[in-house]
Amino acid sequence: LVDQMMKTMEQYANNLEKVVAERTGMLEDANVRADRLLSQLLPKYIANELKNGRSVPPKTFSQSTVMFCDIVGFTNMCSNATPQEVISMLNSVYSGFDEIIERREAYKFLAGYVIPHRRGEKMTVRLGFHTGPVAAAVVGLNAPRYCLFGDTVNMASRMESTGEPQKTQISEATHLMLERHYPEYITTYRGPVEVKVKWILYD
Repeated sequence: LVDQMMKTMEQYANNLEKVVAERTGMLEDANVRADRLLSQLLPKYIANELKNGRSVPPKTFSQSTVMFCDIVGFTNMCSNATPQEVISMLNSVYSGFDEIIERREAYKFLAGYVIPHRRGEKMTVRLGFHTGPVAAAVVGLNAPRYCLFGDTVNMASRMESTGEPQKTQISEATHLMLERHYPEYITTYRGPVEVKVKWILYD
């Protein structure tokens, strides 16, 4: 009887170890996925601070370049597409932007993207850039978001909204930054455009 009890307890212990190992593996996989998702939603150093339970104070950047992008005719595209097609298209666009950030070949991707559910029709976009100071902060506790604030963000939005389809419109500040640091970029003078005040624009 004692031998039988010992064998039963040993078997139970072995099974328990197996279950614990499986659950530990599942937990580790879940943590890896959560870390990967957090790193995709937030800058890496901020994601690391939040994972370690540390607060992230707001930060000011003296010079940043902010981009706004608009898919021209997006509402019409959505009205003639299934939800799955819209999600697939947006996933492709966002994945493309991720590659762009790594390779710095923005226009090459955007100019050639074909809309799958529109029979070979190419996507048309408007891009707007402005360079200047911004404040950055993590907003929200349960679903933290990394947000930028300041006139630079507002002006970048206006660069996009007053731009022309399939063109990149940049402010004079961005043009001067490119001239100084990336002279290989060629810009074309567009002229003054009314955006509350007059700014010299390039595309």
